Amino acid sequence: MDSVVAVSQAVADDYRSVFEIPDLRVIYNPIITDRFDALQEADIEHKFAPNFPIILAVGRLSPEKGFDTLIRAFSEVHSKREGAQLCILGEGPMRAELELLVERLELGDSVVMPGYIVNPISYMARSSVFVVPSLWEGLPTAMVEALAAGVSVVATRCPGGSAEILADGEFGALVNMSSPGELANAISLMLVNPLVNEKTIARGRSFSANSAVNQYLSLLNS
Repeated sequence: MDSVVAVSQAVADDYRSVFEIPDLRVIYNPIITDRFDALQEADIEHKFAPNFPIILAVGRLSPEKGFDTLIRAFSEVHSKREGAQLCILGEGPMRAELELLVERLELGDSVVMPGYIVNPISYMARSSVFVVPSLWEGLPTAMVEALAAGVSVVATRCPGGSAEILADGEFGALVNMSSPGELANAISLMLVNPLVNEKTIARGRSFSANSAVNQYLSLLNS
């Protein structure tokens, strides 16, 4: 191979710890396209209760995504912020387990899991806080989309690209993994003091298709 490309610096560091690769570069995935703004404005299938905050998460319903921790954290948020709603978009093997946890915590009226949604960006545009409670990530696409859509982000400081995207907390809140209390506190703070400004939106939109294409063209021509 003439070159190897990693999707984040964290992934590149993992490769370097195992392999000797002379030319290892980082090029972020092409996430934000010209269709992004139109996708935000599209209708959503689920009708949320009006005038209440929506906390959103997107991903496969599998152990590494940490949605069990998120549901426990939301239980704490909901106890202090009546009317708050949690929406988890995605499908996977943990659905039954997560639904049982929702039932056990008596959150059935406040938590929805609509399954796989073709356009999650339309849900982001209507959300107050976007949460990435993962145990590990490569480069979480949905987090980039949420930033670009102008949503406050809370994420775990897990192995992978989450902290890298958020610039170690500059563009969103970072908490320890598997800590419902810390996650709940960070979400509650974001509901009171959202972290959304020109810099956070620009950070998300910097992961553009044009930028990635130009970097790959430069690599191919080098």
